[in-house]
Amino acid sequence: MHSIILFIFTTILNLASFGIQVYYAVMYSDLEADYINPVDLCAKVNPFIVPEIALHAFTSVLLLPFGAWLTFLVNVPLLYFNYRKMFGQKHKSYKLDPTEIFRTLKGLQTECYVKIGFHLFMLFFYIFKLIFSLD
Repeated sequence: MHSIILFIFTTILNLASFGIQVYYAVMYSDLEADYINPVDLCAKVNPFIVPEIALHAFTSVLLLPFGAWLTFLVNVPLLYFNYRKMFGQKHKSYKLDPTEIFRTLKGLQTECYVKIGFHLFMLFFYIFKLIFSLD
């Protein structure tokens, strides 16, 4: 019974992370098409960076007490990437800088699309685990 609730909860949290990444993708494409200026983009995206990372970390750590080790191990690469993004670069901030956004836009878009793919994969993975935990 606990695994059913766990995978329902992780599916909902993963959908929230997926939604944030889609929001990032839309904002980056708006900047690329010149529908939004860099200052507005940074003002809209920066408040979501820490909650997005914290949401994924919470989802990953939530799997440990319930013994979902395989699922946790699948989440470790993105967890490590987010950790390096937050704490690994002492000279750089994890927040977006409006003066450097055009220089880093392609990398940010690539990161965003990889995370969208990861969260989409995890959505199906969580649903798969949920269905098998119903037995």
